Amino acid sequence: MRLGLAGLTLATATQSNASWCFFTKYPAEEGRPLRNEEEVVHFLSIGDWGSQPASLMNGGSMHAACSQNRGQARCSYHSDSWYREENAQQNVRDQMLKVAKKNPIKFVVNVGDNFYFEGVTDTCHWHWRDSFENMYSDPAFHVPFLSVLGNHDYGGDCCARELFGGCNSAEAWLGFGGNAHPTAQFEYDTHHDWQWPEKKEGRWVMPYWNYQKIFDMGPYKVQILAIDTNVCDIAKQCTRMGGCSNSANHPEVKKRGCSSCGCFLRKLWLEQLEHLERELSLHQHDDSIKWRFVIGHHPHNFMYPGDGPSQRGRFLRILQKYNVQVYFVGHVHSSRHDIIAENVHQVMTGASGGFEWQGGMSSDTIWSAGFGYGFAHMEMTSTELKVNYISDRGEVGKTVVIQQQPKYRYEAGGWGQCNNACGKGKQERKFKCISDKTGSEVSEDNCVSSGLIKPNAQGECYSSEKPKVEYCTQCGHDGSCSRCVNGFHLQNGKCTFAGRFLRVEYGVVAPAADDWRDDLDAMLHAALANATTAGYEVHTAAVFHAGEVDSADHVKEVVRLARVEYDLTHFVVEAVVAGQSEGDEKKMVALLQKYKSDIGKFPDCDDANCPDVSSINTVASVCDMKTCGSLALDESLISLQEENAALRDQVKQALLAQNAALKEQLVELV
Repeated sequence: MRLGLAGLTLATATQSNASWCFFTKYPAEEGRPLRNEEEVVHFLSIGDWGSQPASLMNGGSMHAACSQNRGQARCSYHSDSWYREENAQQNVRDQMLKVAKKNPIKFVVNVGDNFYFEGVTDTCHWHWRDSFENMYSDPAFHVPFLSVLGNHDYGGDCCARELFGGCNSAEAWLGFGGNAHPTAQFEYDTHHDWQWPEKKEGRWVMPYWNYQKIFDMGPYKVQILAIDTNVCDIAKQCTRMGGCSNSANHPEVKKRGCSSCGCFLRKLWLEQLEHLERELSLHQHDDSIKWRFVIGHHPHNFMYPGDGPSQRGRFLRILQKYNVQVYFVGHVHSSRHDIIAENVHQVMTGASGGFEWQGGMSSDTIWSAGFGYGFAHMEMTSTELKVNYISDRGEVGKTVVIQQQPKYRYEAGGWGQCNNACGKGKQERKFKCISDKTGSEVSEDNCVSSGLIKPNAQGECYSSEKPKVEYCTQCGHDGSCSRCVNGFHLQNGKCTFAGRFLRVEYGVVAPAADDWRDDLDAMLHAALANATTAGYEVHTAAVFHAGEVDSADHVKEVVRLARVEYDLTHFVVEAVVAGQSEGDEKKMVALLQKYKSDIGKFPDCDDANCPDVSSINTVASVCDMKTCGSLALDESLISLQEENAALRDQVKQALLAQNAALKEQLVELV
């Protein structure tokens, strides 16, 4: 229940807290359409912002990290760094206010991790008052805050108590994670069908896990879609701090046919992709929509690597297909600009004052802030979007101009000569940036700032027929090749397996009977995400070492995840068969052997050559097979294949000759 009382909101808590709460809930005032399409629309983007007040045990903003012996100079009490960290959210807010007073804003994009460390428990939680309403109380901020959930809104590094019963560890119950009620943030939005420019009772916009808002500016429209990306933190959300208690009786979990954390997050993510595809396709041919934005919490490189139905590749294809120009994100505590696909920009504002600034880059980054908290100020017309990254001290670190229709393009030259005389090798090509207006070459900076992806300068090539199976690129000890057979380079019967594989030790945490698939998925995803973040492209092979497997389903699920979910092609399953009858054990051994027969047993790797990509409850490493050993080939089998091929050719030639002779006889008879 809510009662308006002289601008004061009187509300009852919607979850476990049955007390009354009193604080002002500010409205989003009615918006004003544009006078013409050249009028500039101003809006802001923030993320990872709802800090703890300094009066709490660990201190405000990032200073909880000081109790964990992190932060170094930041933790030097009463230093300049201390106050900058302690008041990070206020400092960012003050700079936002300067921009908003000078250039009245239409709305704020909020990319999640709204309330540190573990979200809110109800609609009367003190965070609503201290971190949101009172923090952004100035009338300049009386605009819609388009918001999504981050991992800390689910409870941080622990299972959300509302959905999954919280975590099993004492640490979680002491207040370090898991107390969150994510749907309380839906309930705080009391006008779910609101559309701009209507006035809104409260500024908070988050009707559900995903939603769409279309801003009709008058001369043109802006389509904004919000999604939940927390499957990206499935390992933390579902396995840390003792794992979930898995009570999982919440209607949102049950209606998806789930009884566990991992199942819910995976199905929720598929819903997000379907939501994007559905809404974007419905408005695909609406020429009045000039800008399409997507809001999520996690950057693209935290998503499932690969090209499967639930993976990053599908997400990026959707953005490209429907001309989404910007994906707004946070999670990484930094301000950063990435180009993640052709004409698709990623605007990161993950350091708006909630927790310690950290920084970080990806291979797609074109700019990243050095030190500092901050936000982004957007200046938009019908043809151009200017993104200004502003620090907590008011400094403009970078301005990126995004064209609604790019004015430049890359033009690639032809491929050069293959560098390998036998089989698979490398070749290179050059490229240049071309102005569409003049058709002439211009500085590459023009293509980069337009969000264009540089063409691949290096590619694979084959000096003979492309092998059917791409197992190797190098043979023997000196790299010379005698001949190519079925994708193998033959010399002395040895072939080096080139390509990286991921070894995941499954069995570090004994899975519960009902959720072992979720644990396995979480472990594999965490290992692959860490490998990707570290710059390793793992796609050729994977090895899973299960400590014990008691069912063929375990092995088959490993294979399914590798092939379908993660697009890993060649792999070996190694396992210890235990706890079965003699007959079942033989079947298991045979099943395991089936998945070894493809390429044989992987040799053990030297730790020095296998970088560690382990994470919570996951032991994993990445290996380059060229440094780990070689696989011996069955020469007799290859010889037999060659003999069979030769025999087929002989039979074919004999039949052709016989056919020709018969034709001649037929002619004579006629």
